Amino acid sequence: MDVQQHDYWQQSTLELDSCTFKGISCKMWWLPVLGTSGGGLIIVIVVAVYCYRRRLRLQIFRQHWKIPTKSFKIIDNPSGGVKTQSKAHKYAKRRNIDSYILMGSTKAEYIELIQRHKIEFKNGELALLMELKKASHDNIAKFLGIHYNESSKFLFIHTFVDRATLHEVLRNLEHTGKKTVLNLEGIDPMDPFIEQPKLPDDEMSVDMMFKSGFIHDIIKGLTYLHKTIAPHGWLSTHTCLIDSNWVLKLANFGVGNLLHKFTKTGALMTEKIIPFSHYVAIAPEHLKDLPIGHAYPLGTVEGDIYSLGIIACQVLFDTDPYTDSLLLTQDILQQIGEGILTPQVPLTTNAFEEGLANFIQPCFHPTAKARSTLRVVGDSFNKVFHKSRGNLVDQMLIRNMQYANQLESIVNHRTQELTTAQQTTYKLLCELLPKLFLSEVEKGKVLFRSVAETMRMGIKPDPRSYESATVLFCQICNFQHFLNHCSAEQTIRFLNNAFTMFDDVIKDHDAYKVETTGETYMVASGVPTENENRHVFIIADIALQIREATHNYTDYKPIDWNLEVRMGFHCGPIATGVIGLKSPRYCLFGDTVNFASRMQSNCAPNQIQMSEVTANMLLDCDKYTLTRRGVVKVKGKGNVNTYWLNEHMAPPPSSLR
Repeated sequence: MDVQQHDYWQQSTLELDSCTFKGISCKMWWLPVLGTSGGGLIIVIVVAVYCYRRRLRLQIFRQHWKIPTKSFKIIDNPSGGVKTQSKAHKYAKRRNIDSYILMGSTKAEYIELIQRHKIEFKNGELALLMELKKASHDNIAKFLGIHYNESSKFLFIHTFVDRATLHEVLRNLEHTGKKTVLNLEGIDPMDPFIEQPKLPDDEMSVDMMFKSGFIHDIIKGLTYLHKTIAPHGWLSTHTCLIDSNWVLKLANFGVGNLLHKFTKTGALMTEKIIPFSHYVAIAPEHLKDLPIGHAYPLGTVEGDIYSLGIIACQVLFDTDPYTDSLLLTQDILQQIGEGILTPQVPLTTNAFEEGLANFIQPCFHPTAKARSTLRVVGDSFNKVFHKSRGNLVDQMLIRNMQYANQLESIVNHRTQELTTAQQTTYKLLCELLPKLFLSEVEKGKVLFRSVAETMRMGIKPDPRSYESATVLFCQICNFQHFLNHCSAEQTIRFLNNAFTMFDDVIKDHDAYKVETTGETYMVASGVPTENENRHVFIIADIALQIREATHNYTDYKPIDWNLEVRMGFHCGPIATGVIGLKSPRYCLFGDTVNFASRMQSNCAPNQIQMSEVTANMLLDCDKYTLTRRGVVKVKGKGNVNTYWLNEHMAPPPSSLR
């Protein structure tokens, strides 16, 4: 029988594909491919968007050093650069510059160049600028940022250092024979670092001890830059700035390579010719083929060492290492760059100056890699100036101490007596008043270092209420018997020893000794500095330690008598304030003080008594063992429940107790 000729199959209209019995439809093959491709494309888009946004965030973060036009204002100084002999100018303590920048309340100075093309920084340059922004050290001027791509001006901005440049200080040096003196033009005649009676009218002696402070600061600043950021690259006496405290700070550091690059490509152009004296300290390898007056040199660590040697020669020998040359400055710079002219330290037969030459000369090696390292230079410097360590302020303090020993005895003695009396009075005032105190002044709250400092500023501390604080009273037992058997001298000596022992206990805790009245010692915690509820536990620890200290007391006792104390404390609200002007005292007021005093007066010898409210705060702490004493009649309070802190410490036998 022919199956294909059967009526059943001829009447059937079902068309079967050859793939049907395999479980798939070959006509729909594009669906899986489309789904896979679409999913992959979505993932790629999501990753790309994330990377793009992350890059934008990083760019924003890295460019927090970029200063927009609206963030600053350039202030022109009409009197800038104008020399005047007026008395006000003569004793001015600030530099007189042509113009400066105000950024909010911050005064800054800047380098200005003309921007001719748009500037784009590479990743390494962005990282450098970010490190410059983060840099912070006592001997560098704070880098504030760069203004660019918004106008025709390119500004490199750093904080304003107000006294002088090192170049200006050296320019004021006058040589009179073997004596070197510094003209005090621009220096306050009442500067505490200058001993007025020993000096001529407008001069002060400047010796090697004084000068070493400048070099010390430069070495410290360079050490920080080389370890954390980059070479300075533009080091000279013009970029060494001196602030009002005579601390030398390095400025214009780290951007020499950037300025060199952009001036070379034509993106930047100097607005004014850079003075030739700025290039004298630049290493010869960086001066070669450099357009003097119109470009900035590259910066390297070895170049900084060379510049340091030049500055050290200028400061310590009062001369340039090219002084003997009869050429003009521009010709000198050209010959330095070509290696024809090399710096020389002045010849000397003085052993000390010979030591100076030995540490400066290795900085001038014509081969950059052969120059001394900064560490070697620093060690050599310290060996030469082993008797004058520290910066200029340190040296000036030492110098003034030497001058003070040479002053007329009567004037010095009277002045010293007055100074000592003031310091003693202030120190005593600080001991009598708390360390910290929060006082409301005008619109806001200001936290002063101490109540004494607040009062010295002419501000009366405001009274204040505290929600919770703890007060402790400690009284020496049977003190009247002691008085009956001892002289006044013996009594004072004993009390001084005993209360000093108590002082030693509380100095390690957040507590304040309020006062001593006769044989009673008062301590408070939680005022004037709040410490949440820790004040209860602090006072409890103090009480236990005082009791232990009195039990082991073996110091001065003029009679056969044992030191015993009774203590009581209570926590609650307290009001505080300073009473009196001539003899100010920090006083505590309120029911809490009275209640604490009653806890002490109703206490047995060598016991520590507290109120029920105070005991409830200590019951949850395993450190303390409390015993309920029971109901005690308290004056002004009636019957109250009280507790003993820890077990009773059995007193040693005493025939006089």
